[in-house]
Order: sequence, then C-alpha cells, then structure tokens
Amino acid sequence: MFSVEHLNLFILFWIYTVCKGSATQGPCKNSFKGCCPGSAWNSQNQKCEPCMQGFTGDNCSSRCPYPTYGRDCQELCNCSKDMCDVFTGCQSFTTGYNVLFSIAKPKA
Repeated sequence: MFSVEHLNLFILFWIYTVCKGSATQGPCKNSFKGCCPGSAWNSQNQKCEPCMQGFTGDNCSSRCPYPTYGRDCQELCNCSKDMCDVFTGCQSFTTGYNVLFSIAKPKA
C-alpha cells in the first residue's frame, strides 16, 4: 500500500504541476499570485515554483522548523538544534589541524 511519504510526494508533485502550468496566477486563492503553500511566485518566470530547499509555507516565507530540513522540510535531523542546517541537515565540523613540518638536515 502507499505510505505517508508516497502521499506527500504525490501531493507535492500535483501542486508543482498545477502551479508550474499557470503563467499568470497559481490555483490557490487568497494567496499571493495564487501560489499554494510550499511554493512562491517567481516574477522572472511568471509562475509559482516550489520552495527552495530549507523553506516552506505561504510564499516560502518560513524556514524549516527544527528538527526538519531539506525539500519541503521532509527530512529529520538526528542532532542538536545548533548542528541542524535547514538545507543539508546535521553538520559535522572538524577542529583538527594538519601541519606539515620540513626539517633540514645540517650539512656536515
């Protein structure tokens, strides 16, 4: 059977297809240029387009809430809030240094 993820993907695909097909206004009323939640008006292309990765909501005005990230906030961070990036998820930082020493041997 279909999972919730499949249903979410279908709904997103449907919204994207409907919004992409409209050159002057999207299908959702009572929103800017008729763009549905999860999409925003692209004035250059004159159509509604899906939110950029890490953003969601009306006109893509909200960052993904912790612990979510990614396209339509569908991914989950498995790390602390300060390490969760809305675009790519959990960040890993290294604090080590690589140091190369060259020691010259004195001439005899």
